[in-house]
Amino acid sequence: MKVKISYTVDLDDVPNEINPLIEKAKKNIDGAFKSISELKKLKDHSTEGAIVGIEDIRKAMMEADLALGDCESILVGYLSAKYSDPDIPTLSGQEEEGGTSGGQ
Repeated sequence: MKVKISYTVDLDDVPNEINPLIEKAKKNIDGAFKSISELKKLKDHSTEGAIVGIEDIRKAMMEADLALGDCESILVGYLSAKYSDPDIPTLSGQEEEGGTSGGQ
């Protein structure tokens, strides 16, 4: 089961927070690449072993994809936070202002 976690860091530190995720993705991709290279030999000796090998490769690729997806989400959130204008009123803020002035 996969779960989401969250924690707080300074905005300027966000880009560095993805480094462990990038390393995780690289490790999984490197492992998958090595396993694919060995798969040709394995299939000649054991079809069942090849099936297990393929499943392992697919799992490693899925883990890499999940890590890269997390990197993407973090960086999109980072850019959104970095370039948002806090002086622009939100829709809910506008409604509150309109509601109080309309009631007077």
